[in-house]
Amino acid sequence: MKFEAHLEVINPLASKKGYRKSMSILCQISLAKDPNSSKCYLIVNDNKKPSPDKYRISDNVDKIYCKFVHEGKASIVLKEPNFTLAIQKANVNQLKVFLKIVHIATTSNDFSQELDKIKSKLQAESSCPGRCIKPLVKEMPSTTPQFKKTITSLVIKSRDEYLSNYRAIISQNMMIKTSISTIPTLNLLKLVINNCGLKTIDTSVFEFTQLNHLDMSNNKLSILDNFKLGTLVELNLSQNQITNIGHNIYVPKLINLDLSHNQLEYLDQNFCINFRSVAKLRINNNKIRAVSNKFGDYMQHLKYLYANNNHLVNLPFSFSHLRMDTIELNDNPFEFLIFSNNKTDKNEASFPSLVELCARNVVNKKIKYGLGDIPKTLIDFLDTHIDCVCGLSCFNYNFRLTVMFDLNRIAKSFSYITINGVSDNQLPLKVYLCSCKCYMKYSKFRSV
Repeated sequence: MKFEAHLEVINPLASKKGYRKSMSILCQISLAKDPNSSKCYLIVNDNKKPSPDKYRISDNVDKIYCKFVHEGKASIVLKEPNFTLAIQKANVNQLKVFLKIVHIATTSNDFSQELDKIKSKLQAESSCPGRCIKPLVKEMPSTTPQFKKTITSLVIKSRDEYLSNYRAIISQNMMIKTSISTIPTLNLLKLVINNCGLKTIDTSVFEFTQLNHLDMSNNKLSILDNFKLGTLVELNLSQNQITNIGHNIYVPKLINLDLSHNQLEYLDQNFCINFRSVAKLRINNNKIRAVSNKFGDYMQHLKYLYANNNHLVNLPFSFSHLRMDTIELNDNPFEFLIFSNNKTDKNEASFPSLVELCARNVVNKKIKYGLGDIPKTLIDFLDTHIDCVCGLSCFNYNFRLTVMFDLNRIAKSFSYITINGVSDNQLPLKVYLCSCKCYMKYSKFRSV
């Protein structure tokens, strides 16, 4: 038999993990019998999934609640998986016959014989005794696979669809360890959630251990942190309001990263470490004023960089270590400064401090250290070292100058027109020098 009703599949694990309650969905409910095992299955088709859900009924029903069957309501509690099938707004007569068949499938040893008795009784009570009664339970095709087709791609394009479809699918398809092989699973490879007004990334996203493509563009995300997806290859977070990228990020296989049209102002060292595997980076249309001095040292896999329409004045000297195919730096207010003495601007001392001398010695001689050797504050300080052109490192005491660098040396093709309309292949790089000796040596040159 087949009838329409509103069905809500309640997963107790969902509430324990903090997921919202699933929503009831209008669907077609039918019963089918496996010709090989003579077991009865409940088939749910809501026309939103690529294949219907299938739940075993035979020897798998724990409880049946039918107190409000006269209102078209009933609930069936399954053993495995431990789901509750809440039926609402169903035809009363159809629901009564359905529940009786479910009860027979659970308790009777001869399921087919009991069905014939019900069919004969319905035919006798019919106003047309001679008419043919359709089979109450159809046999499943012999070609039906034993495993339900898994969902590998999910696209959500509106907030209403997110609330009604995505939340229900996630709640009903959580990965559960069980011996039942026909439990529906959701092994997503691609997830797209656009135009939903989301301010945070739902924690359910991190349950997909095989996800390799995530698109959450056109939302209202402001912070990217606590983000761990070990299989992710492509991440699109464009058209959001991201101002800060945290430290707790783990995406070791990420290749394509799109952060365009956000509110970023600075790419720090943690950004370079967390996204060091990226080959294509889009950071255009942000408010980026500076990037970490270690950008070129960590981003060694970078081949395509799109940084148009930002507030970049210059780039770090480590940028010269990159070897890219394409780079776009249009519409940035690059300033072609000669040089400035950072010592007189930020540090009135005429000689490095004792802490700096010790720190330089540790870094330059590559002395190993850990939390058991020195305090964490000193470890954080050692991580801020700046590399001089000569190869040595420095910290607060340094000299700074700007040199011009030929883009042809790092990129096969480039697009470089400043905000003032100047087009050139010379890019200003910020150079830090560790001593007066290096300062006197390199300040004579305007380009490298």
